[in-house]
Amino acid sequence: MSDKRYQVIYTGKLKPGLDAATVESNLVLSLGISEVKAKKLIASDRTLLKRCDSSVDAQVLVDKFDQAGILCVVADSSDNPGIESGGESSLVRILKEVAPTSSNESPSLLKRLVGGGLKRRQA
Repeated sequence: MSDKRYQVIYTGKLKPGLDAATVESNLVLSLGISEVKAKKLIASDRTLLKRCDSSVDAQVLVDKFDQAGILCVVADSSDNPGIESGGESSLVRILKEVAPTSSNESPSLLKRLVGGGLKRRQA
């Protein structure tokens, strides 16, 4: 059994086009969250919502929150968060979201972490 665990993290953002009242109502009606907890979640910044044992369970939860209007991401909580088979890690996806877009700025954190020299080995 794998020791890898996944974290469902609220980004602190709502889906575009939805207001806080609508999202609050969606959370209460579709997920059964109390009004107080829904208000507190919407008002918070980046927040860990749940730890899951599988990426499938984590993604199901992300999809439920997405339907309610809350933007979440899945992050690895294992010792090697940068290593995932079949694609880029959650850390890389998160860094891409927050990386500066201006070409005049110094190299982004993403480029410094995953830039040149870090190539995947082929079997």
